Amino acid sequence: MNSGANSTLVRRGTILSLAVLVVFLAAWQWGPGLLGIPPFIIPPLSMVYHEFLRMLAVSALMTHTGITAAEVIAGFVLGSLLGAFFGYILGMSPTAEFALSPYILALQIAPKVAFAPLFILWMGFTVYPKILVAILIVFFPVMVNVLSAIRTVDPDLINLARAFKATRAQIFGRIYLPAMAPLIIGDVAMCSLSHFAAGMAAAGS
Repeated sequence: MNSGANSTLVRRGTILSLAVLVVFLAAWQWGPGLLGIPPFIIPPLSMVYHEFLRMLAVSALMTHTGITAAEVIAGFVLGSLLGAFFGYILGMSPTAEFALSPYILALQIAPKVAFAPLFILWMGFTVYPKILVAILIVFFPVMVNVLSAIRTVDPDLINLARAFKATRAQIFGRIYLPAMAPLIIGDVAMCSLSHFAAGMAAAGS
């Protein structure tokens, strides 16, 4: 019963999703012309497609896309590792959190792309400014999620593990890591998609 209902729901959702896509593409192709919008403001779908084919042939589009994607992936990985590390350190040390929170907050509220001109002035037109912008974009959501995960750990579990002579590595691997995993896999995975897209835009600019 539940299996049949789920399959029906999936089928209806797929059909509706494809219908929305077809309507969107049709509106993109014919909507600007019907509304009198010039092609240089909103080019129709066919014009974008032909330009895409032209760029594939003469502009080495896939090569540049691969380079940009590699820069963003490097920034994403480094930003995730740094965010997880600092989130763990701040979660384990309230003193460090209190001391560093004003500076972290100041960096967090600053627009990340605004740092790009400074990075270019300091490092030139190399891959490093793009990677640093991607790191800044990814760093804060990862750090906040890891910090939140550390705070959800029951202190009694930590005290019990210490009473049984557990090492720091054992406490991290058997208590902190399982507690962090749901938030890291869930929240970080959801927000990382949007930040990955933003990082692609920043690295491609």
